[in-house]
Amino acid sequence: MAEKPIPACEIDGRAVRVPVRVEPSRYEFPDARTAPAHGLVAAGGDFEPSTILEGYCQGIFPWPHGDEDELWFSPDPRTVIPIGGLHVSRRLARRIRRREFVATIDREFERVLAACAERSEGTWITPGYRRAYLRLHEAGWAHSFEAWT
Repeated sequence: MAEKPIPACEIDGRAVRVPVRVEPSRYEFPDARTAPAHGLVAAGGDFEPSTILEGYCQGIFPWPHGDEDELWFSPDPRTVIPIGGLHVSRRLARRIRRREFVATIDREFERVLAACAERSEGTWITPGYRRAYLRLHEAGWAHSFEAWT
């Protein structure tokens, strides 16, 4: 039986990349439930899309520190922003009503990633991390949500 094609998506009149399937990772992650308090569960591996996606599926994400790119974490508790409980301040609501900015999706992924990496106080977004997430974006797995004034 042939696979059903994944329907194309469109936002603001622009096609959105539908994620392409990736091969399974050649690495196995430890059980995230056994992570120590600091959350570090693994070191090493690679930044291939399959490895990053496998980690995310298990609640584990890459978080480079210093010269070590391939460190994998699963902290407890994790930060979760519940959409139903999101508080919009009066000031932000006013700006939204006045249409003081334009929101876009995936228009400037590379530019957003570069800007996030150029923080004066330092960054964990290393060149290897940037390359990995650009590949994930090209494969339709990573997205940027931008707000322009």
